[in-house]
Amino acid sequence: MKTLIKIFSALIIFILIVSCEKGDLVTGSPEDSDITKVQLTGLINTPDTEVVAGQPFPLSITLPRSFDINVSVEATSFIPNTGKRYRGTVIIPAGQSTITFQMRAPGSDISDMPFKTKMEVFLSAITTDPIREVIGFEGVQYSLNSNKLELDFGDSKLSSPNSSILSINIDSEGPHWNPNIGAIYNALNYRVVKNGVYQNTIPAKATTGSSLNPVYNSFYGKSNVADKVELNILNVAENGSSTDGEYIIKLYPTKLVSSQMDLFARFTIRFPDDKAKTISLLLPGLVANTLINATTGVQVLKIVKTTSDEGMPLYDIIVL
Repeated sequence: MKTLIKIFSALIIFILIVSCEKGDLVTGSPEDSDITKVQLTGLINTPDTEVVAGQPFPLSITLPRSFDINVSVEATSFIPNTGKRYRGTVIIPAGQSTITFQMRAPGSDISDMPFKTKMEVFLSAITTDPIREVIGFEGVQYSLNSNKLELDFGDSKLSSPNSSILSINIDSEGPHWNPNIGAIYNALNYRVVKNGVYQNTIPAKATTGSSLNPVYNSFYGKSNVADKVELNILNVAENGSSTDGEYIIKLYPTKLVSSQMDLFARFTIRFPDDKAKTISLLLPGLVANTLINATTGVQVLKIVKTTSDEGMPLYDIIVL
């Protein structure tokens, strides 16, 4: 009986071998595959050097070759010490090998992140345009990598897009505001010098004149060390007047954990067209001072607002 089983098994194996062609064999060896594997190395760059959580930033991509069909390229932004990542895709049209698009930084829900850490950006995949009936390159399997960019990353607040406003949020190194009596923390306040005139207060919606005949200022914002420090500049004032001019931001260290210290401050800027920019500055040798007036404080940023011939608001941000 055992002899019959052995003979039957050998016969089955023989039949399988002679009935298979060479191209049908699966050995696990790439030499026996009809798929050609090609490694592509692209080049990426961005003018930005720092971002915050969820921030859009321009990313330029250059592939080593073009294709005769539209291709979809994937870029990844990644924060190594948190595992947070964002994958963005862009379509590069047939016959082209370069493109610039708005990539994004990953979101962050980690409360104890350092004020500054690093974010990596790199190309991670390539395929055909997903609207094609057949996805993938016929007979070829492409993989894609690139140089790796390293940007400063923080989790400061970034305003939501608003087509009528330039919004600037101001953040600084912690520890931040604490309501407990005697708590030690860092607190920054701010004021604006508009067209050379110091603005003593910035209420939630700044107006002058009587309640029956108010005159809206060119900007409105909020300054509260216990909540947030945010400045908004309107494209056009609520009374319809122009808001063009020069706005200088002054910072006031109203409370510090040390009597004299260096402190990083961060500005997250959201433009009316949804684009964004992050600027970090080291403020050296600060001394806590609750006196806020035209002669105290530190000038940090200048915003020059103009309007194009087509009526579009233009904002130029200058570090002082």
